[in-house]
Amino acid sequence: MLFTLLLSVGGFVFSIVLQPESNLNVQHLNFFQQLAQTKLRETTKIIRVFLAKREEHKQRSLLMLVSTHLCIVVMIYGYLAMNYLYLYGAPFCFDSLGVSLNSVAQTVTMILLTIPFTLTVAKRTDHLLLPMLGCLAYMTQLVLFGIATQVWMLYLAVCVGALFNVLIPVIRSRITKLVEPNEYAAVFILATIFESGGAYAISAMGNEIYRISLTFYPGLVFFVFAMFGAMAIILMLYV
Repeated sequence: MLFTLLLSVGGFVFSIVLQPESNLNVQHLNFFQQLAQTKLRETTKIIRVFLAKREEHKQRSLLMLVSTHLCIVVMIYGYLAMNYLYLYGAPFCFDSLGVSLNSVAQTVTMILLTIPFTLTVAKRTDHLLLPMLGCLAYMTQLVLFGIATQVWMLYLAVCVGALFNVLIPVIRSRITKLVEPNEYAAVFILATIFESGGAYAISAMGNEIYRISLTFYPGLVFFVFAMFGAMAIILMLYV
């Protein structure tokens, strides 16, 4: 935590003090004067993007896809919050090497799947069936984690879940097709805010579920977060 804090402070100092050329029109002002230049009204663009009327039911599709994306964020952050805690704890009691190998297995599988997907399927279609399959793969990973009794099941889980990382970018691609180019940033700012602030809430929720269920079923938390993947699939069916 202290190391992360030092990195954050270092980045802050670098951008404010050592890189004034990044904002030439205010570099003669002190820090507080620069803050005073912030235009909060620009944040209303986030809301206007979703409220704008669009032809061919694009507004409805946009809202559904963004809601899908947020459900997926909850599922991902929930897994990430519990993954290491679960692997280090009972019943597997992995050491740092075991945890690292489990993560490496997923990364390698993802790379191997990305190459053929990019050269074939990605060039031909962006149908929502692809992210649906991705969500199903990630849900399978979570369920396998929840029911795993052997170490090989954990490796199988992450290899299956790697398909999610290959297929899920289709959702962002579909979102960009529903808005104007100058609206891209506003659309994804909402997700970024949710990811930044929601990560702590999701982590807290996951830890609390894990604490409560630890004595009778430690893997229960993975089933809870898998439900958000099911919600994402249902939303995509109605886009």
